[in-house]
Amino acid sequence: MFSTSGKCSVTKRESWKICNIPCHELDAILCRFFAEIRKKDSQGYEPESLAVMQCSLDRHLKNCGRNYSILRDREFANSRQQLEAKARELRAQGYGKVFFFSIILLLFCVIMAFYSAKYFGNKNNS
Repeated sequence: MFSTSGKCSVTKRESWKICNIPCHELDAILCRFFAEIRKKDSQGYEPESLAVMQCSLDRHLKNCGRNYSILRDREFANSRQQLEAKARELRAQGYGKVFFFSIILLLFCVIMAFYSAKYFGNKNNS
């Protein structure tokens, strides 16, 4: 749908520069994009990755000289709602929790290493 060249492909036959798409059409395209986006292996993206994509598109539009924001403006409320719904769906499927659990696991390993090295625990200071 979007390419690294800044072009948007609504169908396989047509391609537009994202900066030239009117707001109401861009909102509809973004709704579809956030609803259907998947990795090449058909897995979903992490919810935070979708938010980063949205921020990147907003920055690209600003760099093109557009005076609207897909993050804040009322014209893009539908695509923001679609992104939030997709993020909730992905979190319900278990996405978005891997980072949190990896931090907890790392913290647990560090604490266990301190206990093994006797930095923590019962010490007799005689």
